[in-house]
Amino acid sequence: MELGSWEVLRCYHHFVVVDDVCSIDKKGKPLREDGAPAMICEYSNTPAGAVHSLFKRGLMETLRDVAAFHKLELHDYTTASMNGVFRVKKSLTNEDRDRIVADCQALTANYAPYDLLFTNCESAAFFLSRSGKASGRFVSPQIPWALWSILRVTFAAAGSLTLLYMPQRNDVLSRECASFWGQQDRIPMADANGEVPDDELYQLSALWLHVAYHVFCTVPVALQTEIHLVRAAVHLTEQRERLGHVAYYHLIAKEVSRAILVGGLATFLVAIMPQFVHDTGLVGNARAVAMLAYTVIGLIYAGLVQLFMRAMRLLGYGVPVPIFKRIKEPKAE
Repeated sequence: MELGSWEVLRCYHHFVVVDDVCSIDKKGKPLREDGAPAMICEYSNTPAGAVHSLFKRGLMETLRDVAAFHKLELHDYTTASMNGVFRVKKSLTNEDRDRIVADCQALTANYAPYDLLFTNCESAAFFLSRSGKASGRFVSPQIPWALWSILRVTFAAAGSLTLLYMPQRNDVLSRECASFWGQQDRIPMADANGEVPDDELYQLSALWLHVAYHVFCTVPVALQTEIHLVRAAVHLTEQRERLGHVAYYHLIAKEVSRAILVGGLATFLVAIMPQFVHDTGLVGNARAVAMLAYTVIGLIYAGLVQLFMRAMRLLGYGVPVPIFKRIKEPKAE
C-alpha cells in the first residue's frame, strides 16, 4: 500500500465493501449501524491458510484453488496499512448496491477457482461492481499491462543481444563480435577520424543489426509510451464529470508529462545505445539500459511527482494545476 501510494508499485489488491461503515470504535475498527464489524468480500488467502489447505487437500488441489472468495472484516486492511485503502468512485443506485451485496453472498457460496490471469481479485471486483442492467464480466486491466511489460522486457533482452555483435571503435571488440566477423584483422575498423572503410559486407550486416535492435528495443518503448498516454487520456475523459475539472486537468497534465519525460527520455536513451557501444565498448551497460530504462525512469518520475505534491501540501501551497480554458472567438456581426 505504501509503495502504491507513491506510484512505485502500481499493482493493487481489490475487494468489495458489502456493509456501510457507520462508525469507528476506539481501536479503529470500522463498524456497521448495529455495531458489528463492517465486512468485505474478496479473493484472498494467508500463508497459514495455504499450508493448512496443502496438508488437507494436497498440492494439486491447493494450486487449482489457491484463494477462496470469502467475507472478512474491513478492519484487517485498515490495520495492515498506514494509509488506509483507495476507494474506487462509482455512481451506484440503491438497487445497484443491493444487487452487489446479493451477488457477493452468492459468489461466496459458488465461486470460480482463483486464477491469476482470468479469475482474480480485480476481475471479481469488476464483475460485481457493474451498474444498472449491464452484464458483468471478469476483466483484469492490470494483467494485460503486466504481460505487456514482461513481453517488452523480453523483446529488449533479445534485441540487446545484437549489441554484442556490433563492431566497436578503436579495435575494442567483444568475443562475440570478433567471432561474428571472423578473423579480427579482417574487420573494417574506424580510423583516427572515426571514418569506417567502405566494406559492403560490413555495411549490410551492421545495418541489419541496427534494424533488429531498434525493432526489438526502441520501438516497443515508444509504443508503450504512446499506448499508455492514449488509454489514460480516453479513460480520464470518460470520467471527467465525475472527477471534476481540477482533478481531470491535474491527471491529464501528469500523464502528458510522463509521456514526454519518461517515454521521451527512455526512447532516446535506448535508441542511442548502438552508438554508445560503438564508442565505448560497454556492452553490458548498454544492454541494461535497453532493458530497464523505461521502468527505472518511470519509477523515478512517479516518486519525484509524489514527493513534490506532498512537499507542496506540507508547506501549505497546495498542488499547482494547469487549467485550460477554451476561448471562443467573438462572432462577426
